[in-house]
Amino acid sequence: MHKVRVFLTIFCALMTANTVCAESDDLFLQKKSDASVKPLVFPLSLVVVENRPEKASYYFFENESARWDSPSSEESHSEVSKFQQTVSDAKVIRKTLVALDPARINPSEQGEDVTGPVTREVLKKIAKQYGKDLVLVFRREIGVLPDAPVAPSVFQNPDQLFDVEKAGHYSLRVRNLGLVYLAKQNKVLVIPANEKSKSIFTGGQNRAQEEVMVDMHQLSREGLQALAASAKKIIKDKQFVVRRPTY
Repeated sequence: MHKVRVFLTIFCALMTANTVCAESDDLFLQKKSDASVKPLVFPLSLVVVENRPEKASYYFFENESARWDSPSSEESHSEVSKFQQTVSDAKVIRKTLVALDPARINPSEQGEDVTGPVTREVLKKIAKQYGKDLVLVFRREIGVLPDAPVAPSVFQNPDQLFDVEKAGHYSLRVRNLGLVYLAKQNKVLVIPANEKSKSIFTGGQNRAQEEVMVDMHQLSREGLQALAASAKKIIKDKQFVVRRPTY
């Protein structure tokens, strides 16, 4: 019995250590781009993928507290939720991040979502899977700023954010983050993050679901537009330039 307890203790310790290591290796925690990046020679190909948590549909926060530790009810349904259709509109992603610089980056496409911590090994696999020179991974941290505590079911089924009776009065704050992986160099460029916010339900206000969806869609579009502009700049800054001799 004693041996079993020792084994279980060691097993649990190893599992905890692996989880901590995986989270600490998450490149979205990296504040600066890799050093010694060689100049880029265009055109280059690109794949864009969205990063989500392993359990939840998005990286939700209630004020400053993480709320993506509970499984999302979306996992049990084959159809995409209205919230996901609104916030992760494929057309918006194609018009912003996928088409961020057609003159230099071509061909480009949107790939499947990747879940969990984004490590260098994960990026290598994505680049190999799609056969691209560049991998752009973006993540949204969605903060719900409520007047009163929000029920856990709201984060498990984010469609409830369209209903004031279930979500209550709140504002939404979306932080947009991104990374560009240079496959041939095994280097990572960190895209400057941007933050967009908007009041959804305030005071005694009760709005139609369609109005809320329009606001959230706009919030998402503006954030991705800003992220695309920043990504284009950091990639362009690494462009190889032929210097002509001066006489």
